[in-house]
Amino acid sequence: MTTEYQVLARKKRPQVFESIVGQEHITKTLKNAISTGRIAHAYLFTGIRGIGKTTCARVLAKALNCRKGPIPIPCNECDICEQVTKGNSLDVIEIDGASNRGIDEIRELKENVKFAPPTAKYKVYIIDEVHMLTAPAFNALLKTLEEPPPHVIFILATTEAHKLPPTILSRCQRYDFRPMGKEKIFEFLKKISKEEGIKVEEKALSLISDASEGSIRDSLSILESIVSVSDMEISYRNVADILGVIDSNIHSSFSEALIEKDPNRIISLVNELYLSGSDIKQFCKSFLNHLRDMIVISLSGDEKLSQTSHQTDKNQFKEQASKIPHENWIQLFSVFYEAEKEIRRADNPRLLLEVTFLKMLRIEKIVPLNKILDQIAGLKSNIHNSPSQSNEPKNYSGSTASSIPSDRPGKPEKPVSQKTEATESLSAEETEAPYNTAPKEKNEGGKFQWEEFVRRVEEESISLASFINNGCTREIDGNKMIFGFEDSFTIQVIKKDKNLKILKLIGENMLQKKIEVILKKEAVENEGSQPDTAINKEKEAVRETLFHRALKEPLIKDILDIFPGKIVDVKVLK
Repeated sequence: MTTEYQVLARKKRPQVFESIVGQEHITKTLKNAISTGRIAHAYLFTGIRGIGKTTCARVLAKALNCRKGPIPIPCNECDICEQVTKGNSLDVIEIDGASNRGIDEIRELKENVKFAPPTAKYKVYIIDEVHMLTAPAFNALLKTLEEPPPHVIFILATTEAHKLPPTILSRCQRYDFRPMGKEKIFEFLKKISKEEGIKVEEKALSLISDASEGSIRDSLSILESIVSVSDMEISYRNVADILGVIDSNIHSSFSEALIEKDPNRIISLVNELYLSGSDIKQFCKSFLNHLRDMIVISLSGDEKLSQTSHQTDKNQFKEQASKIPHENWIQLFSVFYEAEKEIRRADNPRLLLEVTFLKMLRIEKIVPLNKILDQIAGLKSNIHNSPSQSNEPKNYSGSTASSIPSDRPGKPEKPVSQKTEATESLSAEETEAPYNTAPKEKNEGGKFQWEEFVRRVEEESISLASFINNGCTREIDGNKMIFGFEDSFTIQVIKKDKNLKILKLIGENMLQKKIEVILKKEAVENEGSQPDTAINKEKEAVRETLFHRALKEPLIKDILDIFPGKIVDVKVLK
């Protein structure tokens, strides 16, 4: 007579608390409660599928009803223990909450709890998937759950505790079962394979551990299905083919193409992935895990890498991860994570995957922040030591001033002070000053030192001095200092109180009398019938000159070295 075959998930079901894998925080508590006699009337076991909730409930029922107990370790030899193990005990009643969810079933349960257990000490009700009960059924159960007869113990099990009413939760001792770590599943499968005489590659066990997603029962089911195909010898290729898992070498190839920024290789790999019949959505999910491993190994080495990764993979990961900074890996992960959510819903996932990888190629190598800060600190030191920052007085006479070249023949070149030149090229927050012909000066009562006036204004506000320098007219008329400009914008800027105060204080100091600052708008005087194109050419010449000055500045060169880019415009400070 042949023995009835049992699947691994049933054959290897734990019969004592010590055999339950990965839930030591719960088994230890229950054993101590039994030893001290502090046994609750209602328990709630929660957690994902296949991690031992029902198994723990059965072991608890055996420990409470064992002929030698209640004891923390049931003997598994007495008639009650054997009946519970076989599932035919009259005193341990298992109820499926999904198929017995109505109020009629709960009423029947309430009638039966009144009767004492026929053979054991306790009548234990194990209600699986209890969250499936209807609201009226929960309400009918409340009173019995709160004050059951002394011989009755309820054990509720669910994968979705948040769906239970608070009134049920408050009447139970709650125990949260943790998802199994991949390392523990790996070691568990290795032990089971050895006991069953199954030859399996470690890399294949790693793949099964990943696919089980924290569930011991799922891992055993996957292992058994693969054994049926491979005849007790399991290779990595067997597992990959059955589970539809992408080979880790594909992940490494994509990573290498991203590092080398090779678009042709990327397109070729996506095409190869598609032609192989692989599920692109599944590939995206696994590639996210691969990028995660690359981030971890680039930050902390292989000690913190996924424990199920094969040693060959770890060495390859370590070599790849060192080629670019971890900041780049994090950025690649972020881009791909957002894209994966779109690919999951896409009608044409191949197209979106291709574009995503090409987009990731454009991510430039990130300079570490501490290196940037060190370089900025060096720039600050250079700025403080720069001659342009010296407090020595500048000579603003025409003989020492640099000039802006002009394309207009016969047009005198406009003098530009040394300090203005430096500040124009180094400005960061700027408003471009309107271009005008040289200001016309008109004074009463002698020659007013306009150059000295502009120099003093420049010491207070470089941008204000630039506006005054580019004004159409400026004159002294009695106690009035009048400035004329061709556009309203310049007038609006100078009309600010702080700017008017600067002009007034400097003017009064030089004239030794109270004055009033007046701003007016006037048209630009063109020379003869010169066309507008000549003025535009002159503006462009000034702009080009400012660009050349900026590019020659040592500090600007240093900044461009640190932050790769180009100068798009040069303006004067506000």
